[in-house]
Amino acid sequence: MVVDPHHRGEVTWGDKDHPISRFKRYITERGWWSESDEKEWQSESRKNVLTAFEKAEKTKLAHYHDMFEGVYENLPEKLRRQRAELDQHIEEYKDHYPMDRILPKNS
Repeated sequence: MVVDPHHRGEVTWGDKDHPISRFKRYITERGWWSESDEKEWQSESRKNVLTAFEKAEKTKLAHYHDMFEGVYENLPEKLRRQRAELDQHIEEYKDHYPMDRILPKNS
């Protein structure tokens, strides 16, 4: 373990003394874990992550106006201007946003 002088309080671990590496070595030495377990776990985890991404990509997104709602009874002028600027930006660059996944406006 080395304390990084450039990042106050940040710890840099070497491969040998990293807590996760030490724990893996500990359970492997006792026969509780193996390289085949590791490969199987990595494969299963990868499938789970990809399935979660696929599901998330199909989920509809809240309308971007929703981030301006529900905080103020009357939206301040500054936020109205920001919302109008965002509308302009999205209109100009709509090809770069997943507009087909955004839910319609509430109001």
